[in-house]
Amino acid sequence: MPKLLSNKLGVIQLSVLTQELTDAEKSAPQDRLAKASVLMNKQYLDDIPDGDSTVKGQSDYGIDKIYDEDTWIDIEALRHEIIDYLDEEKYYLFPINNGEVISDVSLRKILNAHDQVLIKMYDGGWTPKIFLPAMNGGNKTIKIVTNAGYQTRVYYDKQEVVLNRGDALKVTTRVKWHRV
Repeated sequence: MPKLLSNKLGVIQLSVLTQELTDAEKSAPQDRLAKASVLMNKQYLDDIPDGDSTVKGQSDYGIDKIYDEDTWIDIEALRHEIIDYLDEEKYYLFPINNGEVISDVSLRKILNAHDQVLIKMYDGGWTPKIFLPAMNGGNKTIKIVTNAGYQTRVYYDKQEVVLNRGDALKVTTRVKWHRV
């Protein structure tokens, strides 16, 4: 993903993210782009000039905000959704056979060829258990995201993590797995 521009606060602007999304989402559903378009086309009344080439806040005009708190929450949630989507583009997508356990052997084979692996589950593409292999060095990352109706249990370094619909787990290793 190319370096993204951000505003003075270091927050990547929604308009910049949608430009990246246009390139990345050519064959994917356009839901994120449509949501962004609706949010970016809402009029924000702080953009009203006061006559001397400056801009005053909305309170100076005695008008209500058009961007209410819910809109700001929607904008922030969509920003994070787009950033996560663009981030996933750099991962190798692990193939899932519905209902089959993902063994440490199969994951090790993939991790030998790829530094970043994404396991993405959904109804009809789910696994009950994932065993992460013991790793000796290397900078490896596994991101597990589930939208499946069934639970998935992830085992690594003598730990068990239970994932439900909507959950995500990201682990990285230097000498052993660390939850991020």
